[in-house]
Amino acid sequence: MKSRGASTITMQVARNVYLSSEKTFTRKLYEVLLTFKLEHLLTKDQILEIYMNQIFRATGPTGSRRPRRRISASR
Repeated sequence: MKSRGASTITMQVARNVYLSSEKTFTRKLYEVLLTFKLEHLLTKDQILEIYMNQIFRATGPTGSRRPRRRISASR
């Protein structure tokens, strides 16, 4: 079984929005450097906004949209 490390939201933004999906040491180094740069340039709220917009919305209609439809249908 391969061990997987935990990523912060800022690291996920750096990886998924700004970098390629290749699994190399060089890309991981860029991810760490970009993470520091993002944390220096942006507020936590701005980083969270990018994360929510680019990562959650890219997965399609999930999350809060489904309960809203169920509630609307029951009225």
